[in-house]
Amino acid sequence: MGSKRDIVFLDPINKGYSHVYFNASILSLFKAVPGKTILIGDRGQVRNVLTLAKADNIAPSFISVKSALKRKVLALFLTLLKSVFRSKDICFLSFDNTIVPLFLITFRPLLFRSRLTLIVHNNLDTLLKNPLKRRLHRIALSLYNGRSIVLTKKMYEIYSDLFPQIRCAFLPHPNYIGLIKFSYKRNLVNTGTINILLLGRQAKLLTSVLPKLNLERHKNITFITSLSSENYPLHIPNVKFLPRKPDFDEYYTLLREADFVLFANDDDLANRASGILIDCISLSCPIIGPAKGHFLEFGSEFGFLYDSYSSLRGVLEKINDGKIKREMYVHKFSNAISQTDPRKWQNIFSRS
Repeated sequence: MGSKRDIVFLDPINKGYSHVYFNASILSLFKAVPGKTILIGDRGQVRNVLTLAKADNIAPSFISVKSALKRKVLALFLTLLKSVFRSKDICFLSFDNTIVPLFLITFRPLLFRSRLTLIVHNNLDTLLKNPLKRRLHRIALSLYNGRSIVLTKKMYEIYSDLFPQIRCAFLPHPNYIGLIKFSYKRNLVNTGTINILLLGRQAKLLTSVLPKLNLERHKNITFITSLSSENYPLHIPNVKFLPRKPDFDEYYTLLREADFVLFANDDDLANRASGILIDCISLSCPIIGPAKGHFLEFGSEFGFLYDSYSSLRGVLEKINDGKIKREMYVHKFSNAISQTDPRKWQNIFSRS
């Protein structure tokens, strides 16, 4: 992958290890030209990305995620201003729906030589619901004759209907098989049972749905959650509360060891890419997920899809009674891995 133009990658939102594998997977494919390729973002994010991507030729430039809005905009502006008279490909690896469009609109006179690419992660629902942010998005992309990249087929359908005049490409969310590195943490799961993992917003299932499904009858299953036992007291013997929110190494250890990750039947999942789903594919961890959005694109080859919480009851019974564990799916990830091959992104800046 190459370009005759300067390349500026920007991630003004994420910090530390958030989205670090996604960003690294893109940059690892790019043959950077020293002095013409810049990555702008939070200090921890940039350093982690460049280390994982082994992108020594990409020049880092830092902005503080915690800094005031005025300082963030100034830092972005000064970095881009350094090459104002040179043509650039500007790629936002992530963006918000207000500040970034306003920034692009405001500084268009100084960035008139630039071409713009926005990678859309989880922004669609906001754009669907908010006419003002939709208008800002449309104006910014139109001024630069820009393009958007979406990560699922469903997102492509929605975005194309929402912005028919904007160029849009579907590139599947890349997996991280060649990048993932973490320190293994012992004794996080109970190896004597089937371990079903609930993380983040998915863990909210425990407070509303799972208690109604008679969890205690599933003697062969342990549900492991990152929720606090103090905030969500559940007197059910086969629910294990982690002592704290998993850190980076603990999170990937859990995915390496758990038999399934359970996803909520969450309406928000229909119109967005699921990073945890891609993590599961990267670490060959089977899933139990809703039959919608990103999950439908892979089918139930490496797990179970359910239509409603009523049908989830039958899924859990099948897993419990059949003593189904992750080893039964170890050879069933090849199709999903092929679909999410990062090399599909190689020609993102192939235009001369």
